[in-house]
Amino acid sequence: MRLIAAFVLSLCAFGAEHYVLLQSWSVTGEGPGRLRGAHGIAVDRNGDVIVTDSRASRVVRFTPDGKFLNEIGAGPGSGPGQFRSPRDAAVNPVDGKIYVADGANFRIEVFDSGGKFLREFGTKGSAPGQFLRPHALDFDPIGRLFIADVDNSRIAVYDEKGSFLTNWGKAGNGPGDFHAPHGLGVDRRGDVIISNYYGPVQKFTPQGKLLLEFGPFTAENNLLSYHSMCVDREGNIYISTRDKERRSSITKYDNNGKFVTQWYMPQPRQLVEDVAVDSIGRVFVTYQSRQDTGVYVFGKK
Repeated sequence: MRLIAAFVLSLCAFGAEHYVLLQSWSVTGEGPGRLRGAHGIAVDRNGDVIVTDSRASRVVRFTPDGKFLNEIGAGPGSGPGQFRSPRDAAVNPVDGKIYVADGANFRIEVFDSGGKFLREFGTKGSAPGQFLRPHALDFDPIGRLFIADVDNSRIAVYDEKGSFLTNWGKAGNGPGDFHAPHGLGVDRRGDVIISNYYGPVQKFTPQGKLLLEFGPFTAENNLLSYHSMCVDREGNIYISTRDKERRSSITKYDNNGKFVTQWYMPQPRQLVEDVAVDSIGRVFVTYQSRQDTGVYVFGKK
């Protein structure tokens, strides 16, 4: 773990707001609390950080400063509580239960707040209640779960008890159509924001009615892809973005899709995967590179 004073580091940022690196923790390796490929990230109700490891097929919880707390689930496999390439985690705001998108097992797994396995749902396919690549999860304020299913090009919706409600969305080039939806966040009003890997970013009602699109790729922004994302308490949208020079950044928009700021990662060739914001505005970012994997923590300057 490395602690970096904010005044020492100046990051390349564009926009009215500026973020600085507060802390970083590399967790590369084998053994308890060590990761091979940090991917998804979420903050639980205690402020601790849950990270999904897509390469080692594990889900691990840390304190906000990187101290290992516990492993959630039973590691690699296809049995109850096990994972194959987990992509994202989310915490139900109503009861604190932890939901994990178990990507290559084509299911969602549910754990109690301590990490004990409770149940699973979903199978491989395109019928209602099935998935092809569940990638991103988030809850609305009343506990409904929204799931971005990349290869079905749709959003699946479940109630607070885990019962399937509906799917909406389709692949295409028209307004409201999807282009590999990877990121998903729900704001306080219950509106659903989707970051398509190939752009743009879209905002929908909970029922799937398109409200607005923003963030198209242009010569000016030089972006190549949007990956995962989150929404903070004020409705601001943070997206892990990659440009044509293979640089990774976080791009922030307000709730109306207006650009706020963008900042790049401290090291070149680091692949930013996911982003989460805690209750005091710290931004947690998972990254991978050939050398290591871990978490960056940023704060507003």
